[in-house]
Amino acid sequence: MRKKNKILIFLASLVVLLSVVTIASAFEETTPTESTDVPEWIEGVPLVGGALAGLGLLLCCVLIFLPLIIAILVGIWMYKDAEKRGKSGIMWLLLLVVATLFLNLIGFIIVLIIWLVVRPKEEVK
Repeated sequence: MRKKNKILIFLASLVVLLSVVTIASAFEETTPTESTDVPEWIEGVPLVGGALAGLGLLLCCVLIFLPLIIAILVGIWMYKDAEKRGKSGIMWLLLLVVATLFLNLIGFIIVLIIWLVVRPKEEVK
């Protein structure tokens, strides 16, 4: 199995695991202690704090870590592709990082499109 497939399977498993934890924590039942003044209608109702914490963790993984992993993989690909075609891979990688830091997603996309347009057609042997 290729390394890319292993990474994708790992990421998909992580998302599924976090989803299951979120759903399971939503149904966690707790009984209030005698010292708290809890109305009778709320006794036995699952608390949603665990579900919200799990949902927050899932959102962090999807909104922060997934784009970060994609950016790292694209950077590695761009470096290797530039080196294979006789260009400076480190220059293109630094350009991608700097544009992403200053312009976020727009800078990332702009540098990626520029590389795809200006890269040489044939690989250097």
